[in-house]
Amino acid sequence: MKYCHQGRRSCLKNGRWLLAALKLICIAGIFIFYSTLVSRITSKQKSPAWLNYLPPESSRLRLGDRGVAGKRNAISLPAPPAASKSAPALMIIAVYPNTDIRQAATWSQLECFAEEFEHIIISAPIQLKDNVTRFIKEVKESMPAIGSRLEGQFYANDRYDTGLWCDALLKGKTLEAYNINTGTYLGGSSRYDHFLLTNDSLMAVEKSNELLETLKAKHASVVSLNYWKNQQVYTHPWVESPARAFSLEGVQIFADNVCSLPRLRWRNHCPHLRYVKKFSGNARKQKRCIVEKTEYDVIDYYSPDKVHGLYLGHDEYFRTWTSPSNFEIWKNLRDQMSFPAMKITNGFFEMVRKLRPKDTETCTVHFKKWSKMK
Repeated sequence: MKYCHQGRRSCLKNGRWLLAALKLICIAGIFIFYSTLVSRITSKQKSPAWLNYLPPESSRLRLGDRGVAGKRNAISLPAPPAASKSAPALMIIAVYPNTDIRQAATWSQLECFAEEFEHIIISAPIQLKDNVTRFIKEVKESMPAIGSRLEGQFYANDRYDTGLWCDALLKGKTLEAYNINTGTYLGGSSRYDHFLLTNDSLMAVEKSNELLETLKAKHASVVSLNYWKNQQVYTHPWVESPARAFSLEGVQIFADNVCSLPRLRWRNHCPHLRYVKKFSGNARKQKRCIVEKTEYDVIDYYSPDKVHGLYLGHDEYFRTWTSPSNFEIWKNLRDQMSFPAMKITNGFFEMVRKLRPKDTETCTVHFKKWSKMK
């Protein structure tokens, strides 16, 4: 009692300082907590949107399941999607212009299919460079609006049409890789948003932009001129290759899975053809193997709802529209559904030229060689 009475003023003074110190500590703690909270919120708001970007589900599942050449691969995140101010389109025609009929087929596509494309590439084997150069010169003279957008590219081809398409896409720098080290393209970039890959076995018979329009309207990855339903020979539908339109994502998947294939050898890659009597001889088996790997299997790399075909490619007996013996199938497609094209191989052109000559002339109005072919 004596001590407390004598030190009362000192005790009160010390108590006030202690209370003030406690208040300062509390205020400092609240300030630190609030600063940390604000910092975290601010950092989240400033995070770029593409950090959480994933490729569409269909692409991830398809490439994750099969990968390149059918192997199971892990998928890297693609780069942030670039905003596109417009939707420029590129047309690539794979050609082997060793006959006037093939040149006429290419000409017809330029005259009737190419109007909506910003740029057009004729991709050809290097040994036919002179033929293509002369052809392009004639196009520039007769159709300057098309000719101004036309370019020839030349490659040492070893995979038929697919090799020429892939060379124009990759070696021609049409597509920029997402990862240069792994050679993957999904998630990369291009100055084009839509692509049409065709070959010179197809002749246009009327003006059409159906492939590009359907691709955009359905937000598809692939749209083919012709498709096949399920049948006994194939385990799933497939889309024919003479004319296929791709979105940017679609053509990147094509590049990753088809353009990446090694040089195909039927004995190694299609050994089942050894027992198929229909394809006799090494040359036919080799071509068939390339068709199976680069045409029939293509649909496997995409979600089914992202792949579309415009016209059925067969009748109820699964007979193809491309054979002269099945001329009526094509005739019905043409007359009843305004089918915009015809094949020129296996004598089909000669038959149409004889029975329906106007169909061969509608899209070759400016083709000067017709006089020599009549």
